[in-house]
Order: sequence, then C-alpha cells, then structure tokens
Amino acid sequence: MQTVLVSDIIKEVKIILDENIVDDAVLTADANQLQLLDLIKSRIIDAVRSIHEAAPSELLDDGLTIPGATVTLQDGSGYISLPDDFMRLVIFQLATWSRPVVVPISDTDPKYFMQKSRFLGIRGGTDKPVCAITTGASGRILEFYSIAPGTTASVVKAKYLPLPSISNDSIQVCKKLYRPILYECAGLVALTYKDEVAKSFFEVAKSYL
Repeated sequence: MQTVLVSDIIKEVKIILDENIVDDAVLTADANQLQLLDLIKSRIIDAVRSIHEAAPSELLDDGLTIPGATVTLQDGSGYISLPDDFMRLVIFQLATWSRPVVVPISDTDPKYFMQKSRFLGIRGGTDKPVCAITTGASGRILEFYSIAPGTTASVVKAKYLPLPSISNDSIQVCKKLYRPILYECAGLVALTYKDEVAKSFFEVAKSYL
C-alpha cells in the first residue's frame, strides 16, 4: 500500500470539483474555501473505505500481515484471530492448500453451515479451501476449512486491508485504487452540496473497478 498525503488528496479532489461543478456558488461561497477544504478532508476516510471494500481482489495491494498464531481444531478446521482494524481479507493460504482464499464467506452465508458438516466432502478441503469471517470468544476470527489429516495449520500467506485512518496527515491506499478514491471523495463532497454532478463522479469511480 502507498502512503498519500491528505493535502495531496484535497488538492486533487478540489481540481476535480473545480473542473466539473458548474454552480460557482458551491465553490466560492467561502472566500478562502476553507469550508470546502475541511469538507473534502472529512470525506477522505469514507471514500477510501468505500473503494477498498468494493474493488475486486486483483486491484488490491499486498496489505498488512494478519498477526497471531492459528488454532487447529480436532475436526480438521481451525481459526486465526483478526486484528481490531481488520476491514477486508486480501489473501489467506495454508501450506497444504493447493490454492489460496481471497474471498471469504460470512457466518450468515448458507455455505457456512455446510462447513460444520461431519462429512468432509461437503465442506472445504485442501483442493477447494473455504474461509469464513465470524465472531469468536475474544472478537472477530477467520475460520478456515480444512486441514490435511494428521497435520497442523501452517500459514503461508495471511494479508488484510485495515480500516482506513489518517495518521501524521497521511493515509494508506491501494496504488491501483487511488484515482477511483479521488472521484469517490469528489462525489461525496458534491452530494453534501446536493450538486447533480455527484452521480457522475460515483460512476467514474465505479468505472475504474
């Protein structure tokens, strides 16, 4: 992921607004445009989260490593605790799996209840692994199905995207998603002003995905 200055995002979003919003009153109501700049800044986190959540997995960066150790259960499944800032899984793979999981299911998905079956052929296995996001005793966890008989879970890859946050006047974004984030932010700002161009900004952002 790349670290981007908030000031750079504000500057580029303002350029998008200046070039597309016809209503001059929207952009000049505040002589110094301080109100507009503050509004853009206030929409950055929402824009980053929206795009990071909506983007297909192939557009995501490597992300951060999921910390902690895995727990292996007797039924051939297991789990790993997720960090408090977990937002989206990027990739998870055990050493015995033939392929990784990039799209986990939720605990409300009908497929989730199939993972509890005592018949190994019904739930995920080493050739077609399944991961599920659910809640454990100490918080959210990533459950995985299944582990090769007679082995313990050995993680090869475990990456995630964190909840976006601004720190030291900068924010981390996926490189390939920077442009759609700018247009998403512009759309959120225009929506606040109830400007009709907001819809077109959202459409441009979506076209990048």
